[in-house]
Amino acid sequence: MWLKGPVANASYNLLRENHGIRLSGDYRWSPPARVTPGEARLEVSEQRITWQAARSLKAVADDLIRPPHALEYVLDYRIGPPGIKYFRCICAAKDRNLWRVLPGLSEPRTLEVAEILPEVRRTLNSIEMAALLIYREPWSKAWTIVDATGIDANDAYTHAIKWADFQRELDGRAIDGTIIGGIRESLRNSGLDPAESAEHNLARSLLPLAREVTRWLHGLL
Repeated sequence: MWLKGPVANASYNLLRENHGIRLSGDYRWSPPARVTPGEARLEVSEQRITWQAARSLKAVADDLIRPPHALEYVLDYRIGPPGIKYFRCICAAKDRNLWRVLPGLSEPRTLEVAEILPEVRRTLNSIEMAALLIYREPWSKAWTIVDATGIDANDAYTHAIKWADFQRELDGRAIDGTIIGGIRESLRNSGLDPAESAEHNLARSLLPLAREVTRWLHGLL
């Protein structure tokens, strides 16, 4: 941020002391992943918003190998070594020394791992199922695991439903019972037994322009 700008300077100072901020009004968005505050109004976020909350990052075994668009890579210096990275959030189950990415409507897929950050490795040693934040670089088919948290079958179920709902949001359609039932059956075939009564927050907030850009990046236009 250009810290001589008053809003940028205020944003920087707020982020030093708070988990996050909200922008409203005139800010600048450079698709797909860069935002500058411009002349926006600032508010402190009342809750910590983690990578698990980002619907657009969610992936399952069905689409993990989708070739990313060049613009989906970001130049990142904060998470792991500096690099040009394509981030995803997945749910995976431990299978001996491997991690199997859980599906939405298909079958599990073995995660090809290039590296696991040391602090994450300690977490993974103690759990059998995890939500993973991963990235890969343009020249690699393997992924680096940079964060992890333990989950259960209901968490994996919710992840897959939110993934499917985001795909439907891009198409302008509602998710239906057939898809939800198919996800539950697919997870049961993978050895999980999610509760049918599990609650899912499917609130949609994708702005029209962001929706069209994301559809273009996914090759849907």
